[in-house]
Amino acid sequence: MNNILVIAKGSDYIDTLLLNYKFLEGKANITVYTDNVNKVRKQITSADVREYKSKTFKYFDKYLLTNQLVKEKQEPVMYIDVGRITDKYYLTLINFNPNEIKNIFTNSNWEGINSAKELYNFDSPYTEYGYYNNILEYFESNKVNLNKVVPLLERVFILPYKDSTDKVINELENLRTIFESNSTNKQNVYAGVGNGEGLALGYALVKTDTKSFFLRDIPIQPTSII
Repeated sequence: MNNILVIAKGSDYIDTLLLNYKFLEGKANITVYTDNVNKVRKQITSADVREYKSKTFKYFDKYLLTNQLVKEKQEPVMYIDVGRITDKYYLTLINFNPNEIKNIFTNSNWEGINSAKELYNFDSPYTEYGYYNNILEYFESNKVNLNKVVPLLERVFILPYKDSTDKVINELENLRTIFESNSTNKQNVYAGVGNGEGLALGYALVKTDTKSFFLRDIPIQPTSII
């Protein structure tokens, strides 16, 4: 079975996991990071439950923990947001063919946003006006063309077992401070820190000249799981 990583930080997300874990059980090898290990282990016996140590959820940990699990398993790993594990489309992706995962597979771009260039003076109900301006200026200072940076949805992605992925993760870690600073110093609706991690991934892919594909092109094994 394939390897899936889920993070359940906070009581609401833990309850969501416990309610909906049945959609994952028996379909993959599940690793769960949570801040209430005892509660999750008591109710879910078929998963590898590990402690999520940060007091506040950090969005960039999605990438870091997934890549660490890839190295541990020496196989591709799929990350899925705990709130998306009931989605029938995403559930079909669990049955990816691991032998064909040679690149990073990501979700599509942010709705209505095709490139980072469009985020200058961005007006959104979720963040203050111009929320990303300083980040975009940082990108440009590093000689990256904003028109080539695709802001990616962060709900689901797959990382391959491939040494070159480390370059992407390292670039993301270089970005962590500026994104987390934005989330603590600018107005936004997000409970965690470092929101906008899909924009960061789009930049890191361009910066490291790393090829990626959308999940819609993922190679699926013949047997369906639903």
